Amino acid sequence: MGAYLDQFDPNNPKELDDLLEKYFFIDGRVLRFTVDHKIEMIKVLINALNDKNFNFGALLVNDEDPYDTFSLPYTWEFKRPRFYFEEVYQLAYKYWGNDLKEAGFNMPCLNDF
Repeated sequence: MGAYLDQFDPNNPKELDDLLEKYFFIDGRVLRFTVDHKIEMIKVLINALNDKNFNFGALLVNDEDPYDTFSLPYTWEFKRPRFYFEEVYQLAYKYWGNDLKEAGFNMPCLNDF
C-alpha cells in the first residue's frame, strides 16, 4: 500500500480527498461506526481544530510503532499539518453531517474555526 500511496501528494486537496474518501469514508471500519462513535470522533476533532496551538504535526509523525495499525507513508510531508485534519473534517461533514444532525448534533462549518 505504501508504494501506491507514494504516488500521491498529501498537500494536494483533490488527491488527499480522493484517498480519504476511498479508504476511510466509503470503505473500511468506518462503515461499522455508529452515530455515537462518529459524534465522539468529531467532538475530539472539533476541540483540536478550535485550539490555535494544537500540534497537528505531532499526530502525523510516523514513529515506527510495531503495534500501530494505521500509519501514513514515511515519505509524506505535510507543509501544513492542520490541513490534513481540516480535509478529514470537511469530508466528515459531507458524509456524516446529516446523520449527526438527525441525532441532535450539529457540526459547525469548517470556516467557523
